[in-house]
Amino acid sequence: MNDGLTSLLRGGEHRAAATLGLTAAIIVTTLAGAACSRSAPAERAAVDAKALFAQACAKCHAGDGSGGLPMVANGPRPIDLTSADWQRARTDAEVLAAIRTGRGAMPPFDGVLTVEQIAALGAHVRTLKRP
Repeated sequence: MNDGLTSLLRGGEHRAAATLGLTAAIIVTTLAGAACSRSAPAERAAVDAKALFAQACAKCHAGDGSGGLPMVANGPRPIDLTSADWQRARTDAEVLAAIRTGRGAMPPFDGVLTVEQIAALGAHVRTLKRP
């Protein structure tokens, strides 16, 4: 190979290496800058359990939790969450498990709602109890 061509190829190798090095430096700097600019994780916004209940539960359990009509002909009537007997018969863990995994005709909300939303709904269900 002639010296000019060899020199040009070597220059190309150096340019390629320099470009690769520059690209890596930009990526590292960008990632480091992003990591440094992050502040401490913000507290998660409080869940509006009443609004979530209205959105996710009221269709079956009614807005006040008193239950409603069966969703299908001859189907089961949704549980009356305001019933003092029903409330007394279930632990908080059982209420949360029912929300998470579903029960009877009720679908599971695990994977649909966050852990925080499920906990907020469980706490809200407890506020629905009639005296």
